[in-house]
Amino acid sequence: VGLYTKQFADIVGDSGKVIAFEPSPTNRKQLETNLEALKNVQVVPAGLSGETGTMKFLEVDDGGVTSRIVTEDSGGNCVDVEVVTADGLLAEDRAPVPNFMKIDTEGFELDVLNGMTDLLPNKELKAVCIEVHFGRLSERGMANAPREIEQRLTDAGFEISWADASHIIASRK
Repeated sequence: VGLYTKQFADIVGDSGKVIAFEPSPTNRKQLETNLEALKNVQVVPAGLSGETGTMKFLEVDDGGVTSRIVTEDSGGNCVDVEVVTADGLLAEDRAPVPNFMKIDTEGFELDVLNGMTDLLPNKELKAVCIEVHFGRLSERGMANAPREIEQRLTDAGFEISWADASHIIASRK
């Protein structure tokens, strides 16, 4: 609901821009309310993915912390949400090339990277921080995804380190 977005907005100041992606209508409403005073933040009403279209999103009543894209309607609070690729947004000039990205997508981390094949090698992108959700990836039959994530980042010229057991920091000079 904007905790990190506010911090990033403070860091980049008036000359920078922060783009926050929020596919959940419920979470987005709260996010926009929390950020309305910030002129250097843009909220995109979509999730980043490896493809453009519509996907099912499970809204969990825990403040949105574990709400997530699901591969099939699991009942409960599933809603259709828009998903876009980072490459598509850049190609359509709907967003500038970022110099930093934070990815926290509850098991769709590799999917987001799949939508960044043009962006990842772009030297303007200096750092990517990813929260890797091992359990969610495993549930999706993607237990090898963390290694694939590391490999994609390495192939794109990033140096990889793990800040802790679930957070990758990829950076380049």
